[in-house]
Amino acid sequence: MLAAAKTRLSAAEDPFASDLIEAQISFLQSQKADLDRALDQAISADPETARRREIIASIPGFAEVSATTLLVGMPELGALGPKRAGALIGAAPMQRQSGTWTGRARPQGGRRALAARLHMAALAAARANPDMTRFRDRLRAAGKPPKVILRAILRKLVVLADALLRENRTWKPQKP
Repeated sequence: MLAAAKTRLSAAEDPFASDLIEAQISFLQSQKADLDRALDQAISADPETARRREIIASIPGFAEVSATTLLVGMPELGALGPKRAGALIGAAPMQRQSGTWTGRARPQGGRRALAARLHMAALAAARANPDMTRFRDRLRAAGKPPKVILRAILRKLVVLADALLRENRTWKPQKP
């Protein structure tokens, strides 16, 4: 709603309409701040949930916002295993076949809205996380398209978060 209001403001020609839209933007920003504060307080009030967010946020590429998004969007994380975690986010390749016909394996299903929200975390991890940078470079060298690489990084991040939560430990870089 906030993005839509900002778009309407940029297209508004009437000063009266601009004033109304600016008031709406101000109201939406204050509501967003209140919601963020309430969510942060709720997470901080529960030590186990706060620890889970700390573990996810320790992974380079995940900031507090994306860690909270993953934590809220996949509360079962930490008890899934690699295949189920990748499939649940919608980033695991699923084979398409019927009888003797076999199609290309591609990501299907899962929580697509959550995957879309974590898109920037995957981009950041491809640059900031040394393990993901090596993984990205290896996929590039194999000729994979950028979208496939990004989806693979997202899957790898979710699987990593699942493993770290299961082991109750923060992220440490692997030696190359």
